[in-house]
Amino acid sequence: MDEMQKVFECWQLDVKAVRERMYGAPTARERERWHAMWLLARGWSAAQVAEALERDAHTIGEWLEALRQKGPTGLAFEQSGGPPPALDAAQQATLKAAVQAAPSGVGLDLAKWTWKGVQQFVQERFDCLLSSRTCLNYLHRLGFVLKRPKKRLCKANAEKRAAFVREYAVLRAEAQVSGAKIFFVDEAHFRADVELRSQ
Repeated sequence: MDEMQKVFECWQLDVKAVRERMYGAPTARERERWHAMWLLARGWSAAQVAEALERDAHTIGEWLEALRQKGPTGLAFEQSGGPPPALDAAQQATLKAAVQAAPSGVGLDLAKWTWKGVQQFVQERFDCLLSSRTCLNYLHRLGFVLKRPKKRLCKANAEKRAAFVREYAVLRAEAQVSGAKIFFVDEAHFRADVELRSQ
């Protein structure tokens, strides 16, 4: 661990700096290398990192040695073949600037950035259709992380709910006949509770 700490200190890297490089890595392979360094910086052994990333322990050692010898540039991955990136550097810069603000700032009718928002923005702006995986990769490179949705309250009293639906159906029918409007105090909107649907 002392040897690893020396490598990080030599190149002025701490856990936060390594994590930022991991999130900002331009390719999946480079991101994997920084992920390994982040785990090492957090006190994992090379064997533990290798097992977690399903890599050989020698590979993790080679990456650490590359960081020791060349610094952060030693973990860069040069694309040697295959197709070029879907977006060029200027387009990536435009996307990066766009996702710093709300989607509405660039004309998208969305509450937050998701892969669908990225796909729509890129298609409208650059006439280029990206897959969901590519959109997620671009969001990841720009520092976004996946977050679990908040828990929903699903344990409602079935009898009380059924009674409410019956009463609301009657209220809504009366409102339609009299021309009255129904207002809700909070942000809940009961649009589908009284609609007949096939199950």
